[in-house]
Amino acid sequence: MEEAAPNPGHGNKATVRRKSSITSSKKPRANSGGGGGGVRSDAQPKSWRCINNSSSSLCMSSSSRGDVSSVCGLKPGTWEWVGGHESSIVAEWGLVCDRRFLAAVPASMFFIGSLLGSAFFGHLADASLGRKRTVLLSCILSSATAFLTSLSPNIWIYALLRFANGFSRSGIGICCIVLATEVVGRKWRGPVSQYGFFFFTAGFFSLPLIAYPTRKNWRNLYRIISLLPLSYSVLSFPFISESPRWLLVRGRSKEALDVLRKIREA
Repeated sequence: MEEAAPNPGHGNKATVRRKSSITSSKKPRANSGGGGGGVRSDAQPKSWRCINNSSSSLCMSSSSRGDVSSVCGLKPGTWEWVGGHESSIVAEWGLVCDRRFLAAVPASMFFIGSLLGSAFFGHLADASLGRKRTVLLSCILSSATAFLTSLSPNIWIYALLRFANGFSRSGIGICCIVLATEVVGRKWRGPVSQYGFFFFTAGFFSLPLIAYPTRKNWRNLYRIISLLPLSYSVLSFPFISESPRWLLVRGRSKEALDVLRKIREA
């Protein structure tokens, strides 16, 4: 009788072996990862399969149940994920069975970071940096933390970097909506404030185009996504004017008038 032991997430680090045709699959579930990349990288792999030379009757019988939880009683080295152990954090770090709850930790940390980041960047934009420079700082930090996430060695560092990424990105939304609505009249403030969410939605719709080519390696998804905030800041920063209201409050009335003249001319 085989000893029941949780699998560390992948059993294919030995030499390449012929795989069994018997597989077990179940509709994958994705955690609400937030921040784009998390939705795909935190997803549960679709299916697993027995390794043919393991000659494990327990593995063969478990595969017929069609449930990922069936791997909980299997010995390491008798099965593997069909998509490879780098397809998601669940597969790479074995977030199944008694470690299943850990798969939801990064998403929770991301939204906690977003909550705290909104308060921090809101105060920073009002007190010292202004809206324009806060957006730039937030974009640079978002890009840096997304790239560092792709280098995570374990689930705990990954969760910490997801928190940092959620914290960093908060400054973009709260400052951009202020910059966009301040320069239009009262009549257009409502519609203009909604237009930003259209782009937000379009960004989520573009994720499958990025995620599909990187489906074999979740780290590549974060590396690609890390380029987007940086590109946005470089391309848009020269065309963004500082908030005239903030400049006026800070006693920089001449700069505020210059911004208002540019808005009038535009």
